[in-house]
Amino acid sequence: LRDYALASAFRDRRFKPLQANELPLIHCGVSLLTNFEDVDSIWDWEVGKHGIWICEKRNATYLPEVASQQGWTQEQALRSLVVKALGHDYTAAELPPSMTLTRYQSSKAGLSFAAYKQQVADGLLRSALNPGFRA
Repeated sequence: LRDYALASAFRDRRFKPLQANELPLIHCGVSLLTNFEDVDSIWDWEVGKHGIWICEKRNATYLPEVASQQGWTQEQALRSLVVKALGHDYTAAELPPSMTLTRYQSSKAGLSFAAYKQQVADGLLRSALNPGFRA
């Protein structure tokens, strides 16, 4: 988990690396993915309830909240996910027959940096940033 957090903060090419002065502004969230189900149809999932994961040449997923946060319909979310995975668009009728879609649900927890610092100071958490970190 620590490695993923650091990769997201400093090595995700989609975003500028996190700066020290931004730490007080961040809120970190972790989603526990559950209830994975293979589906018979690419439409057998609900926006806002299910995350979707497609497998083809490359895998790609959207957490359950992504489609609703973006205001997407099922079709818009699926098309965007296919572009994310394959690098180009398909209509639903043209989807590769070998592509599989799995739906899932998630449980999410989050913590602000201020709350994190307080929990470290109270001895409830050990800093994951580095062993010498002081909140």
